[in-house]
Amino acid sequence: MGRKIITFIDMKLRNTSKIALDVLLIAASYYAAYLLRFDGDIPQWYKNVFINSLPFVVVVYLALLLTFGVYRGVYRYSSIRDLGAIFFADTTGFLLLLFILFEAQIMLVPRSVLFIFWLLVLVCIGGVRFVHRAVTVYLPMLRKARKKLLIVGAGNAGEMVIRQITGDPTLGYKPVGIVDDSSKLQNSMIHGVSVIGRIGDIENIVRQREVDEILIATPSATAPQMRRIVHFCEKSGARFKTLPGPRELMNGQVSVNKIRDVRIEDLLERTPVDADCHQLKSSFFNRAVLVTGAAGSIGSELCRQLKEFKPRKLIMLDRAESDLYDLAHELTADSGSHSNIKCVLADITQKSKLEHIFLQERPDIIFHAAAYKHVPFMEEHPEEAVLNNVMGTINVSEAAAKAKASRFVLISTDKAVNPSSVMGATKRLAEYYCVSRNGSTGLVHCAVRFGNVLASKGSVIPLFQQQIANGGPVTVTSKKITRYFMTIPEAVTLVMQAGCMGSGGEIFILDMGEPLNVYDMARHLISLSGLELGKDIEIKVIGLRPGEKLYEELWHSDERPIPTGHPKILKSSHISVSHNFNEHTLGELKIAARCNDRHGILYWLSEMIPNSSLKQLVDN
Repeated sequence: MGRKIITFIDMKLRNTSKIALDVLLIAASYYAAYLLRFDGDIPQWYKNVFINSLPFVVVVYLALLLTFGVYRGVYRYSSIRDLGAIFFADTTGFLLLLFILFEAQIMLVPRSVLFIFWLLVLVCIGGVRFVHRAVTVYLPMLRKARKKLLIVGAGNAGEMVIRQITGDPTLGYKPVGIVDDSSKLQNSMIHGVSVIGRIGDIENIVRQREVDEILIATPSATAPQMRRIVHFCEKSGARFKTLPGPRELMNGQVSVNKIRDVRIEDLLERTPVDADCHQLKSSFFNRAVLVTGAAGSIGSELCRQLKEFKPRKLIMLDRAESDLYDLAHELTADSGSHSNIKCVLADITQKSKLEHIFLQERPDIIFHAAAYKHVPFMEEHPEEAVLNNVMGTINVSEAAAKAKASRFVLISTDKAVNPSSVMGATKRLAEYYCVSRNGSTGLVHCAVRFGNVLASKGSVIPLFQQQIANGGPVTVTSKKITRYFMTIPEAVTLVMQAGCMGSGGEIFILDMGEPLNVYDMARHLISLSGLELGKDIEIKVIGLRPGEKLYEELWHSDERPIPTGHPKILKSSHISVSHNFNEHTLGELKIAARCNDRHGILYWLSEMIPNSSLKQLVDN
């Protein structure tokens, strides 16, 4: 209570001092209006008019200033709105005085005096507030060293940022120029800031103008354009930041407070994926959906996105206890309800248990994301790759068929194309199974094939980030190695979309864009971490690992892409299943895996996948 009383008294004292100052300014402005009207020599009669009318003028103006809420504002934060309140109070006072003192002839105050007085009040009372703000806010900021900022992009985003920065020195930036590749914009100005070159000139401009920081204000830039900009920013040695891409600016609002560091995702595709939400909702709403490998990178994102379409039941199956628990806690934290989310701790290699679970839960749609994916590990443990990736897929499919499910969607990989590794070969057999199985039961089978997803567990980007955090070196298998990359949310959205399309037996391939050089990705990550390659950290080339290819492919040589209803989803025109892929060869492969017979595993894999490099391993 005591603190409230002190605060109340303090506010009253501050307002009293403001009112006292304004009374002085009103009186001084009124007197100055007479001096200006009569060139400094006021006749005695008008001196009497001034003296007699002064108290009335002060009372009227003070009452109007109070009425229009002028004293509610704080000097330090005076704005155009405060100036507007002063303007309306001043104008209303001018009109009242004009009517009362001149038109009604109560006191014959000259109209010119009243007009000059109106102008002086606006300048003095408004001016004192903005001078106070300049002295207390802007002047200290101007004295402080501001970062010299080079802006990349003279479009709408760049214009909005420049307007905010030049209008608010408290942000701590001083724009020194803009670079843009448009020839029409060269030497033009935006809010007083000149376009001084092109993107390729960044390095020279940074050196000549002593630029502290670069802001990439091109949220609509494509991935190749963004990589080019970052390349020149890296060469300049200056720190660089960016505005978020279109995914983060869905409302189109660009603001300085959204500036952030460039992330590796910015160097990938920045165009948001357009999903047919109506189709997805009609496919998943009030349906029972089961996801195997639910606790993995793809599986967990599938569960997050599927939840938004309100399935009747979301069954999350995985054998990783802790990760599955964490996912369940995440998905139920907001609602506090587990009613439509079911966690199942199970291994897809346990056929009888899977059949029991499927008959109990009765899923309508299955997304099969459970798989071993690490190429070198699977070269060391080929039996596990076969049992999990091949036999596990068969187990899930057969359990789904017995439970009368309607759709089975296999998550495949580009490593299944012309496989050179055990992991790739097992995923290719899983694709074979989906194609051959379709039509034999009422269960629709399809596969969705794509490349690497950014930041998935155990993938190359998290490995690089960990190596950078540890001080290096960053290990790359080859300077020439390339991979397809896509963000996890984008890949999962397209997987769901493709899964809704299939009528049976298709292999859908996601449009991954152009393959990226992994060495360049490592170099970008080092730069984005604020380190300098060769000075702070090294990149070490260690050579290709067993089963690893220099270039990945998304299509087999006998496949031709056919467009679908979605621009980023294609399907194979021709899906050939080896004549050696049958129950007998699958049985022999299973026996070899159960017996840990490495030679037998490689032999049967090479038999079922003709023209693969696995044949060479068997011969050796």
